[in-house]
Amino acid sequence: MIISLIGQDTYLIQQKLRSIITEYKKKHSQLTIQKYSALDEEWLVQLKIFFENQSLFEGTKFAMVSDFKKSTKVLKDGVQLIEKILKNENVFLILVGDGIPTSLSFATKKPALFQEFPLLAGGEFLSFLDHEIKVRALQLSKEDISLLLKIYEGDTWGLVSELDRLELGGKMATDFIDHKNFWQRIGQFLKSPSKTERLALLEILLDHFEAREVFNMMAASKFISSAKKEQFARYDIFVKSGKLDYEECLIGMAIS
Repeated sequence: MIISLIGQDTYLIQQKLRSIITEYKKKHSQLTIQKYSALDEEWLVQLKIFFENQSLFEGTKFAMVSDFKKSTKVLKDGVQLIEKILKNENVFLILVGDGIPTSLSFATKKPALFQEFPLLAGGEFLSFLDHEIKVRALQLSKEDISLLLKIYEGDTWGLVSELDRLELGGKMATDFIDHKNFWQRIGQFLKSPSKTERLALLEILLDHFEAREVFNMMAASKFISSAKKEQFARYDIFVKSGKLDYEECLIGMAIS
């Protein structure tokens, strides 16, 4: 069985992927998911080993290959392998990316399951915004909604991150620059190797936003690495135990 989730809206793809995995885990509680990237030159070799090592007693197997593009090269033996998986009811393979190469076009047709996720625009993006506002029970004015539409047009990740910030008690920024600079600086802080730059960015952020708000948005950011996520989790324990406040934790992150 093959499921193809293709498109440029990575947020909606991730939401769909999470839903699929949750449903399969309900039926197969011991299910483990093997994850590969089409950017890795060895992904087909690894997938072949995974597929061919299936035990009679193992039951269902689940794998995902991400980062597909229309330009991804898949040689003949790779195409044949994926065709075999399509016909195997005990192996589930999810293909994720912004495009599927012509050699794998069969993965976008029945019996494969295929769903496309283009960037939302116009009425579809407004409906998405309305839904996400209701989910969080936010009270936003027409002016607030208009500003969000203007700033995040088609950017579901950015919009959801901003709504999460507001749900956590953040204040609605008053203009385009405030919104964009907040997320740009969050990303720069998390990715910068320079202690001096991180401190400078933190000073700017804390001049405009509360420390709790900045901390929570950094911890939830799509830019955060696994190592930094663990570091935020440790600092969160310090805050909840009263040993440190949010600003002290952020300074600790900046200078570490």
